[in-house]
Parts: sequence; C-alpha cells; structure tokens
Amino acid sequence: MTFDEPIHLLAGYTYLKTGDFSLIWQHPPLTEVICATPLLLLQPKLPSHYENDRSYQYDFFYEDNDNSDQLLFWARIPTVLLSLLLGLTVFRWTSEIYGIEAGLFSLFLYAFSPNILAHSRLATNDLGLACFMFLACYRLWKFGSHPSVSNLLLAGLTLGLAFISKFTTFFLLPMYMVFPFVQLLQFRKKAHPPAVLFKRGVTMMLYVVLIVGLGLLVILIAYPFYLKPWYRFDETILPAIQRYFPKSEIKEWAWHHVLSFRGPGREYVLGLLGQLEHSKRGHDAFLWGKISSHGWWYYYLAALAIKTPVAMQIMLLLAICISLLQKRASLYNHFFLLAPPLLLLIALSMTPVQLGVRYALPVLPFAFVIIGSLAQRINLKRRWLLGVVAVLAIWYFASSIRIYPHYLAYFNEYVGGPSNGYKYLVDSNLDWGQDLKGLKEYLGRRGIEEVKLAYFGTAAPEYYGISYKRISDQDLTALREGRFTRGVFAISATFLQGLYLPDDRDRYKWFRDRTPAAQIGYSILVYEIDCRKERTDKGVVSFTPPAIQRPLDANLDNQVKLLGYDLGATSVRAGGAVHLTLYWQALAEMDESYTVFTHLLDKGNLIRGQKDSLPLNGALPTSCWVRDEIIVDRYDIPIQPDTPPGPYAIEIGMYQSETGQRLVVIGQEGQTMDNRVLLEEMTVQ
Repeated sequence: MTFDEPIHLLAGYTYLKTGDFSLIWQHPPLTEVICATPLLLLQPKLPSHYENDRSYQYDFFYEDNDNSDQLLFWARIPTVLLSLLLGLTVFRWTSEIYGIEAGLFSLFLYAFSPNILAHSRLATNDLGLACFMFLACYRLWKFGSHPSVSNLLLAGLTLGLAFISKFTTFFLLPMYMVFPFVQLLQFRKKAHPPAVLFKRGVTMMLYVVLIVGLGLLVILIAYPFYLKPWYRFDETILPAIQRYFPKSEIKEWAWHHVLSFRGPGREYVLGLLGQLEHSKRGHDAFLWGKISSHGWWYYYLAALAIKTPVAMQIMLLLAICISLLQKRASLYNHFFLLAPPLLLLIALSMTPVQLGVRYALPVLPFAFVIIGSLAQRINLKRRWLLGVVAVLAIWYFASSIRIYPHYLAYFNEYVGGPSNGYKYLVDSNLDWGQDLKGLKEYLGRRGIEEVKLAYFGTAAPEYYGISYKRISDQDLTALREGRFTRGVFAISATFLQGLYLPDDRDRYKWFRDRTPAAQIGYSILVYEIDCRKERTDKGVVSFTPPAIQRPLDANLDNQVKLLGYDLGATSVRAGGAVHLTLYWQALAEMDESYTVFTHLLDKGNLIRGQKDSLPLNGALPTSCWVRDEIIVDRYDIPIQPDTPPGPYAIEIGMYQSETGQRLVVIGQEGQTMDNRVLLEEMTVQ
C-alpha cells in the first residue's frame, strides 16, 4: 500500500456508500469513485467512528476488515484499465498523424515507460488525470480536424471528465482559448476571403464555448446536490472544511460567498479554493539534498530529467529537431502536441506544491506521440536514423526491464541509477511506503527477528508479520555520541533525508553519512550496526587480565563472569561516594543489553547508596561485548547524607532493564547460588 492510496480509496468508497466525500473534499471525486467501485462487490465495513484520517484508514484496512491486500488489489484494477485506455489513445492519435508504424512505436514507448508503469498499478488519481487530460486534448484535436456533433460532444465530455479528475485540468483552459485562432491560421492557408475567415473564427469560438460548457455541465452532474438525503454535503464537508482551515480564513470574501451559495457547483469551487489555499501555504519538498516549503521553479524539470530514461530524452530532442526542420510542418498538430505539456510545466513551475514527478505525468503521453514521429521520418535518405533509433529503443527497453518491479523508484544514469535516487528526490518519486513486503522478505532471509524501524507510509508493518520497534531517541543519541550499539535499522528514504520532520531535519543524519547494508526496493535503507565487529576492527577489545586488588570468580548465568573488583577505600563518610572498579569477562556474545546494579546495603538490606547503569556509564552495552574480552567498569556509588555510621555491604549484579529479571549466580557444579554478588563490608563514618 502506498501512502496516498488509503485516503483516495476510502474517500471514494465512503462517497458511494453514504454520499460523504469529506475525507478528501479538496479533490474532485472521479478517479476515487472509479477505483472504489469494485469494493461494492466485496462490501467491506466502514468504521463506526471518526477521530482523524489516519486512524480511520487504519480501522478500515486493518481492524474492521481483515483483507487489506484483497481490497487494494481490486481497487487497482480500474487504474490498470484506465492505463490501457490511455495507451490505446496514444497509439490511435499517433497513428492518425504519422501512420501505423509510428503508432506502434509510441505504444512501445508508453508500455515500457517506468513512470507510467509505476502509477498504472496504484489506486490514486495521477494516472486517471493523465488519461482524461490526454483524451480531452485528443478529442479537441479530433473535433478541429473533423467538426461534427459527435466529436463536439466527445470533446466536451472528455474535458468534463478531466475537470472532475483533478483541478490541474484548469491549466489547459488557455489552450482552449487559443484553439480558434490556431484553427483560423490553418484555415487561412487555403486563401479564403476575410468574411469567410471571420465567420469561421466566430464559429470556432462558439464551438469552444459549447465544449467548455459541456465540461462544466459534467462537473454539475458529478456533484449531485439534488440527491438528498444520500448526498450529505452540508453535514459532512462543511465540518471538514472548518477542521482544515481556521475560521478566520474561511470568512474571507471568496469562502463566504461560495459557502452561502446553495446552488450546483458549490462543492467543486470549494475544493478549488481549498487547493489554492494549500498552494498559498506551501508544502515541504526535497530536491538535491535540500528541503523547502515553497519549492523551486525548476523542480519538475529536474525531476523529469532524472526520472525519465535518457534514451527517451535523446529521442524526444531528435524528434523535435527533425520536425522543426520540416518545410511542411503542421502548425495545428504541433500546437496540440506541444501546448498542453508546456502549459502544464509552466503552471507546475509556478506552484509551491511540489510532491513528485507524478504531477507531471500528463506530459509523458504527448512526448510519446512526438517521438513516434521518428518512425515516419525513416526512409532511404535517412538510413542512419533507423540505426540510431534502434539503439536508443533497445537502451530504453533495457532500462525499463532492469528496474522491474520497482518502477516507482526509477532513476536514470544521470544520477547513477535508482541506488542513488534517495540523494536527489524522495516522497512519491521514490519512497511512498511501498516496500514493507520486501523488508519482511529480507529480514526472513537474513534470519533477523526484530528490526528498528522508521517507516514513511500508511501500511501497517505488523500486518506483514514484521516484528519491529521504532527507532528511539536513545538509539540515535548513542550513535551520535559514538557509544556502541547493535541492531538492524530500517529507515524510509523520505525520513532519512529529514522530509516531513520539521522539528528535527537531521534526526537520521548519522545514517545519511554511511553506506547502507541493503536497499529494499531502493526506498527502505537497511543499516546493520554490529558494534562487536566495529570494536574488533578498531582494536579496542582487550583479552589481557589486568592486576585486580580483590579477585573473584562469580559466574552470572553463563553470560558474564565477575573476575574481581577494586575498592577505593573501605571507610567513607555519609554524603560521599564509594569508588568501585569491576572487572568483567564476557562468557558469551549476548543479544541482551543488561544493566549493572551496585547497591550499598545496611543490616536490614535497606539501600543507602545506589548506582544502576549500563556498563561504562552506558558507553558499552553488554550486547556489544566480544566473547572472552575483559571490561574494566568503574562506578561512583553516592551515599545518602542521612546514612547512619556503621558497617555496610556492597551488592552487585546485572538485570534485564525491561523486566527487572536479574542474572543468577551459578556455582561450580552448575547450581543456582543467588541473584547477586556480595562484596566485602565497608564502613560509613
């Protein structure tokens, strides 16, 4: 399950079942409803109460229903079908302009595009937008080429479908406004009189008004305010708006007038206002090792540059150059193939919301059509072009096959491939929480029972049988301070780079400076911290027994042996401290980190002084001890100021910090003696 899928899917299903679209009111409902439709056959239960989006999603997928993967599988099928429709449209449009061979070549490029493959199998609205936006442009082109009532209706319908897929479609409206003038320039080539040209221009403007009007009509149909009580806008979406925005913001002029309006289309305009508000606020984005809440104008250009195959970029540049050199180039075709992607890229470059190359996904189908023209250009005079295109096509195909099945994490050769991708882009460009199954497989293959995890995603690790603990502040402090520790750490690339960690961008910086032991799907980086090996390699392990003032031979549960101790003084004043040095020897390599206890006891076993700590004041946990090594461990036991004068005993030992269970002392014949070691008595003055 990727990060955005649960909210999109649950919003669509809730809408179908109850008429409530408040979970994701900032987006039009089409693709969410399409993806959720198969769930009507499975009839999963909706949670009975709502606290917040995250808990509501968790309850739906993991508490109230026990078939998360099945729900997700069927919800993704409609996206696959939309992708097939988009591929068919790419083939058809290219064939109609450049011929069947060009159409097949464009379809080949579409079918093996890593970005298309990545989003063609997710229950989100990105592929749906690309499909309907491309369809709208194709049907408008078709209407301009062959004006008819059916083509006009299809142009309006597909524009409407694009409108209710995502608000990004509004970036295309300038193209619709310019369309009549492009048509007029094309028509003018046949030397018609001015009156005819004027009439033609006015007619095409009226047609565009009709097409856009039909698109707006589709919006009104998609928000059926007249279907009450099923359609519950006022009691669901209005509270959601008030939760999302402070009251001061929704009292502004635009909000006030739209909220007070009770006619059709109000919900759509409110969603559009919500997105504009989101844009004003900005959104954290990551690029080239930097984080910004308002982004960079070149973000999407950079993302496309490193996340589309190099071979495709070369072919696109080659196709554009050859096309520009053509003496009889079609202005009409060039307008439709270049204007939509350019408008989209210009608009995206101006928005501060930069969440991934998926926002620029609609650009790719137009690029495939343009590249398809190369198949038409190959002839006897350009035999060299056939060889060049063949080599580039093989390179393109190989780069796609090589990344299988991790298409979301595709990065090209400019940055060294997907293994270096996390250094340049994260979030939906690479890490959308999609690799928990891969992590489980890796842990099982390596025999790792538990992992320390920092996971960016909405799936539940425990659902896939992953035993984990969250990476704690104590773990990170120990690593930063150079104290030895052990464990397997798995960190999502998004968190590794500090994105969405506004209070601590460098929380995982210690790991960023190190090479991971493995990359799960390129999105989860695994670091196996073996402090035993690290200490051995550094030569800081000692096996030579030092001189000990008071030798002992106490075996603690066949894990540790107490070789003896040094005592600074046998007489200490109340309020002072007992200076004690312990000499341990590791009898085994321990996975547990035990705490050492040192207590000063009176005759009634009442503790009058205490120092409990991991060995070496926390710097060397027992889980890092090498078998047979000797550890010199010093303690200063503070004595309570009100301690009465007299003799006192010192008890020491080890215990498991979480349970308090002590290691037992084992005698020479294997019998259990005690759970502590008593040292000689000392005097408090």
